[in-house]
Amino acid sequence: MAVPVENITIEQGADFEKVYTLKNPDSSIIDLSNYTAIAKIKRHSTSTTSYDFNVGIASTVGQITISIAGTITDTIPYGRHYYDIFTTDTLTGIVTKAYTGMALVNSSISL
Repeated sequence: MAVPVENITIEQGADFEKVYTLKNPDSSIIDLSNYTAIAKIKRHSTSTTSYDFNVGIASTVGQITISIAGTITDTIPYGRHYYDIFTTDTLTGIVTKAYTGMALVNSSISL
């Protein structure tokens, strides 16, 4: 199954939050009761610098929320970056890339 791609825009110095709903191929909601998730942003895949998103899971509605505080977005260099979200089923140990995409970080003038 192809990994869903969704591009995001992050404003330097501003709080960021995005909610994703995970669905099965038949469009039913995935129950995330036994899942954990991580999400990171990097300039490119081999970059040694990354920024972690805070990740929340609303298990029964199949939603993953990623967020990052303005104090962190302020330190991310402006320009094109990439991000992904990985989930782990704690019962089976199966790790899946849930979402991926480009993250455009816009520079801020006032902050």
